[in-house]
Amino acid sequence: MIIDPLRHAARSHEFRFVGFIFLGGLLILRAALYVDGFNLYHAIDDLKEDRLKWLSLYQLGQTIIRRKTETLTKVVYFSAYAHHRSAKDPSIVARHRQYVAALESTGVEVVLGNFKRKQKHCYACNSRWDSHEEKETDVNIAVRLVADAFRDEYDVAYVLSADTDLVPAMSCTQSVAGASGAVKEIVAIFPPMQGRNVKSLEDHSTRQIQLNRNHIVNARLTNQIVLPDGTVLTCPQKYM
Repeated sequence: MIIDPLRHAARSHEFRFVGFIFLGGLLILRAALYVDGFNLYHAIDDLKEDRLKWLSLYQLGQTIIRRKTETLTKVVYFSAYAHHRSAKDPSIVARHRQYVAALESTGVEVVLGNFKRKQKHCYACNSRWDSHEEKETDVNIAVRLVADAFRDEYDVAYVLSADTDLVPAMSCTQSVAGASGAVKEIVAIFPPMQGRNVKSLEDHSTRQIQLNRNHIVNARLTNQIVLPDGTVLTCPQKYM
């Protein structure tokens, strides 16, 4: 184990080791939060309160980690811009861009995928039409979850999604040991009202958290955010 001399010099009461943190003699685990953006968005949309979509993921993470034994060191948000909907309502992508800027101002890392066109077919009436499906998000989450585990960037990973396609990555991650020798812990977080039919996620996680409306309400961003360059970012009117 290696002591970081810069941290040691800056704060004599805190010692940082590869793999975990000692704070005042107490072992503190590094927690990382990985958020399936559209899974969370649609769950909040079902609550029928648009203002709750202006959500601080960092603050949400702070409310769900075990703050006595964990510190939130990373929040990663995975999503995609729905450009195919811009022709009918340009404000959709504009609001999303505003939200991404707000998240980044709080230190959240944003990873964007794509929507791809897919032809749908009704076998009953034989009609065909074009639709769009979000692609890459589940793969991006899975790859990042495993890569960060092997890079030993967290001790506990909180995965906010009800997508069972993430099970293989969650299972793999739990076999990875960090510098401390302890294997990674996976916590499955289910968006509001999406905690059903997720037994496989439960089976491949150390513990589970079911989010509810109060979690979302208590983690809402402020209506105005001042960016580092002095620019004021205002919450979209739809989310006020």
